[in-house]
Amino acid sequence: MLYEVINAEDKKKLSSLIDEDYLSMEINALLVGHHPCRIFVDDIHNIQTALIYSSSMEGFYLVGNEKSSRFQDLFRPALDKTIIPELKEKGYHAFEFSCSHEAWTSVFPVLFGNRELDFGMQNIYSFKPSKRGHVSNVVPETVSICEIDKDLLSSGMGNIDYLSSKIELFWNSVELFLDRGVGFCLVDSNEIAGICISGFVYKDRHSPDIETLPHHQRKGYANALVNQYLNTLSENNQVVSWECMDTNIASKCLAEKCGFRLKEQYKLYFFDI
Repeated sequence: MLYEVINAEDKKKLSSLIDEDYLSMEINALLVGHHPCRIFVDDIHNIQTALIYSSSMEGFYLVGNEKSSRFQDLFRPALDKTIIPELKEKGYHAFEFSCSHEAWTSVFPVLFGNRELDFGMQNIYSFKPSKRGHVSNVVPETVSICEIDKDLLSSGMGNIDYLSSKIELFWNSVELFLDRGVGFCLVDSNEIAGICISGFVYKDRHSPDIETLPHHQRKGYANALVNQYLNTLSENNQVVSWECMDTNIASKCLAEKCGFRLKEQYKLYFFDI
């Protein structure tokens, strides 16, 4: 079976497997240790290859040397006997993954056998603060945009637990988020109607997660939240990277409306389990 990396010092060894400029900054963010993930490697003493699971994104990353014979030998038993059964137990219906480089496709037959793989395109949007001034938000008088801080999280707002659980989905602790992330929520009638938080952070790069509760959608709230988020990060010279599936029309439109431009695409593979 593959070896699961638990020790923080061992996790640091994986940084050599990832190019810092790799398309998706999420992998680098996971390896820093601030975001929940599980890491499986071929050899705990001489790590060449790893399978990284992001619990917030519910997907896997294949990184490192795809030619590692040890990883190839250990992967299939781990996939069939441990990983897929655990995914099924959690109610998942597919195994989703991406790769750190295209050469991984050459070993797909070894790793996945005759499983029928499909893929979609994941879009990466970039944002340049220097080309954007401060954007003012126009929201109804009954609505307010609040920065997420310790006081807000300890308030008696009706659905504050929703916000806390959302942060804990992406971060190992609320304290880590407050120290390293940025976030805003939109409050309507003493209820959180929508949020925009740093889902992943790596050095000066942030990747946001945006959500508007169903009964508050189509009111322009997401646009207002993202603008406030960008205003704050731009003032602090932080970089923002936006990712979404190419089929997610709403997310694509929101990104472009807020000033993001399509930078790169990569393949997100999946198969039914």
